Amino acid sequence: MKKIFLLIIPFVFLSTLTAQITQERADEIVLERINQETQSYTVYAKENVQTEMTITTANGEILELDYSCWVYYISYTESGRYLIVNESNGNVLEVNTTSDAEPNNLAEWRVVYPTEEPFLTVDETPIAATAEAGTYQIVVNSNGTWTAIVKDAENHTWCTLTIENNTIIVNIAENPLFTTRSATVKIMLGSLTKSVVVNQDADEEPEEPFLTVDETPITATKEAGTYQIAVSSNGEWTAVVESSAMNPYWCTLTIENNIIIVNIAENSFVTTRSATVKITLGDLTKYVVITQEDAMDWEIGIIKDATGGDNCGTYVIFFEQTNKTYVPNQLLPNQFCIHGLQVAVKYRTLYEEHNCGFGGWLPVIEILGIKNN
Repeated sequence: MKKIFLLIIPFVFLSTLTAQITQERADEIVLERINQETQSYTVYAKENVQTEMTITTANGEILELDYSCWVYYISYTESGRYLIVNESNGNVLEVNTTSDAEPNNLAEWRVVYPTEEPFLTVDETPIAATAEAGTYQIVVNSNGTWTAIVKDAENHTWCTLTIENNTIIVNIAENPLFTTRSATVKIMLGSLTKSVVVNQDADEEPEEPFLTVDETPITATKEAGTYQIAVSSNGEWTAVVESSAMNPYWCTLTIENNIIIVNIAENSFVTTRSATVKITLGDLTKYVVITQEDAMDWEIGIIKDATGGDNCGTYVIFFEQTNKTYVPNQLLPNQFCIHGLQVAVKYRTLYEEHNCGFGGWLPVIEILGIKNN
């Protein structure tokens, strides 16, 4: 007995999909069709697929297209023709025309043939950027659509690009680091590549601060006046008069560049007075003491009628300039207790004069020293 094997093959319904013709494939179809041409020609193509179009033939007839197609125009010296590539099946419709009937906007069409050899020209000299934020330019000369990127951009966020026509604007952020840093700008057109290195300077480490001031005390006369203190420093310093009961009534400051102008008012008091100017830069401090003379007068006198002892018990001072003798209201130190000694004294000019047998007198406040001859 024969065994019969039944092979059951299921029916499969296949739907055939017609692949649409891309623009690149349409270019190939057109160039293959005309590659045997011997006369000079240029092939132009409309960028987008056309669904409706009207063409005037060489006989003056109007041809209307109502299907999706890629449209090409082949321009000869004195004539032209259209090649219409059906987008659905790639069939080509050829329509002859005259040069008078070529498209008005042909300059806007894409040139398919002859194609230029692509070129990309960039000045690849490295960019030397300062530590401060700024912008720099890279000029690109090319006959194609190029692109530009910062290589490893995620690790070089301080360097970004802006494209303006044929110029790359390189935007550099401030460098807060004490080390230099670099990035690379890469410009590409097809297989052509150019690179420009961007080097940014490091931020300058701050100098060790210094503050130099002549701290020699200033001795001011009792009259109003101004005095100067020169300051040398590499930072922003400040100057103040340290406060006291009398300041800054009679001592004030004006800053002019690296000079402190000390303004002193007239002293109408019978005592000297002092103030301290404090100059500060961070932890650095300098001081200048200002001392102003009192309002008492000087005069040269001669010791007379001095008696001995540790201190002169009695003496008078004769002033030749005014021809008057004054009785002091204080003891005379022993070193001055010498008859005929010339001394420099101060006295109150506002005190009233009295006649006490020795002539008019005025209390002597201070014997300052022996007069130098």
